[in-house]
Amino acid sequence: MDVATLLRHNAWANRLWATRLQELGWPERPAKLLSHCVLGETLWLGRITGEGAAIGDVFRLLPHDEVAARLDRLLPVELEWLASEPDRMQPYVRLNGDTGSATVAEILAFVCTHGVHHRAQIASWAAAEKVPYPSTDLLGFLRLTRT
Repeated sequence: MDVATLLRHNAWANRLWATRLQELGWPERPAKLLSHCVLGETLWLGRITGEGAAIGDVFRLLPHDEVAARLDRLLPVELEWLASEPDRMQPYVRLNGDTGSATVAEILAFVCTHGVHHRAQIASWAAAEKVPYPSTDLLGFLRLTRT
């Protein structure tokens, strides 16, 4: 499994949830979790590109349109960096002050697992609310995208 496939899956799954949550009226709790996924992804990509990302509170609620716009922008840039400098070591300082370094590919894989974690929280919310929700698992994505 390559990181590019994980990134494509992450973007697909986030879009499915953005669409479903919009259909439900953009309920605050799950929309805030999805917003956090997108803001965190923006922050990590800013660390990779060196552009930084003055995004403010990564736990804030974004409007649906802003989440959708960010989703459209993130994947192409992530794939570009993955193709050009996958093994470049990137130092970072996390929001809690922890420092470290990881390759571009490792950071992008982390972004994907972070998304899986929070999409599972959104799915738990939907199940508790008895709201039908999309299946966003990796095998489902691979089945749909392989031809």
